[in-house]
Amino acid sequence: MIVSDTDDSPWVVFELQSQLYAINTRHVREMIEIPKHTVLPEAASDIRGVIDLRGEIAVLLDTRQRLGMASLEQETHALIDLLEAREQDHVNWLEALETALREESTFHLTTDPHRCAFGQWYDHFHTDNPLLQNQLQAFDKPHKALHALGVDLIRMSENGERELALHRLEQARGSTLKRLKALFAETRAFLRASVREIALVLDWDGQLVALSVDKVTAVEYLDEEGRQSAPDMGEVGTRCVNEIGRRKDSEQMVQLLDLEALLLPLRSSQALGLAA
Repeated sequence: MIVSDTDDSPWVVFELQSQLYAINTRHVREMIEIPKHTVLPEAASDIRGVIDLRGEIAVLLDTRQRLGMASLEQETHALIDLLEAREQDHVNWLEALETALREESTFHLTTDPHRCAFGQWYDHFHTDNPLLQNQLQAFDKPHKALHALGVDLIRMSENGERELALHRLEQARGSTLKRLKALFAETRAFLRASVREIALVLDWDGQLVALSVDKVTAVEYLDEEGRQSAPDMGEVGTRCVNEIGRRKDSEQMVQLLDLEALLLPLRSSQALGLAA
């Protein structure tokens, strides 16, 4: 049964990659934080495995991957890897600066905090998570201070104060750089701990299915007069969106999922890695 069937029921509005989607509550049995699940090794990539719901087995579908997005786990690991690389950049930066001072050679790396790889990412990265935003804001002062130090030390060396410049550089290793490295480690730990996906458990065609979502935003009635057909873009994600709805209070647009299209692969034993 597809979500476009008219029904005087509220909708579960949830987020996937900061986009709003919805499923009518008549399809949803419960909402839980995703528990440990058993992986099905031969299953399709968007089927994460099965979970035990008080003795009942539910197939866990990675809704992001089903809609053509990176999974939340993949997205989080990619950000963690990026932060590890940007931390190493600054360790290397300080080492290159020390080499330039000792050899009295030209320092070729940037002293502009907005032009290093981390600075460019930092200036353009946006998150709706206020806790992560607060964590990232702590980078601003020590990051700028480290790059400003480079300007000062190069000028000192040019003015004949090379030994003093090297002494200040060593002090920075135990203060400014140490603080930056601690922030990188804290942020990676925060990201690992912050993945708290929710499963929408559905009764679908005699089968229990759990859809992974980033977070549930609301359970509410949508503006029925604001519903319209979704354009067919030919992509998997758009083919699984049956209609576009509108929230009553904020007038935000919400993509209404067509469960029949979304869950169609689960009819195939091959998708679950089972013998036909």
